[in-house]
Amino acid sequence: MAGLRVIMSGVREKLEAVLNVALRVPSIMVLEMLYRWDVSSFFQQIQARNNNNLLFQYKYLALNLHYVGYIISLVLLTLPRQHLVQLYLYVLTALLLYAGHQISRDFVRSEIEFGHDGPVYEEPLSLNRFTTALIEVLISLSQNAEHEIILESKHIIV
Repeated sequence: MAGLRVIMSGVREKLEAVLNVALRVPSIMVLEMLYRWDVSSFFQQIQARNNNNLLFQYKYLALNLHYVGYIISLVLLTLPRQHLVQLYLYVLTALLLYAGHQISRDFVRSEIEFGHDGPVYEEPLSLNRFTTALIEVLISLSQNAEHEIILESKHIIV
């Protein structure tokens, strides 16, 4: 029994190390992208093409956003793992809400495009489109629930 605990603790430590590295990779990638991007030469190329002096004002805004990106990436690198997981879950939730909004908007636009103004169950084609959209939403919600269960189980392990 003691041997199994030693093995499980070793696996747990390796899993924690892999998770810690995997959660910090996006922040490192953003830092590298910001390091390689030269804002002033980018605006010089745009200004050479357009001869527009209004871009000169946006150059300083882009430079400030460039530095804010550095600060945010460095803060993300220094966050503890639990806070980083929670932040990624918030971002994932926001993306899922946005995707749900887009699916709903596309559904309403397609219904307007087909000229349907009444209840969905009166027309078979409209009912078919509605059930297809509903099944898509249910599948995405079930995948989200499975993902949250997996993350919660990892959080219990961690």
